[in-house]
Amino acid sequence: RQFELYGDQSGRSFYEFLAILGEEYGELCEAVSETFMDGIHPERGGLDNILRESVHVAAVAVQFIEVIQRRLDNG
Repeated sequence: RQFELYGDQSGRSFYEFLAILGEEYGELCEAVSETFMDGIHPERGGLDNILRESVHVAAVAVQFIEVIQRRLDNG
């Protein structure tokens, strides 16, 4: 799905992947915070948002892993 949405990302630098992963992780943290703490933006919370942001984190992480593996395989 990540590939379908954003295409081939293998040309990105590791720093770019870390920035994207950090942004997605931050959104996951926000969703958890808005769900279980007195949040300022409760519409950003809820289990649906937690699940969605968890999937985003996982998708970016898996794509990063795949890029690393391809670079290792290609020397």
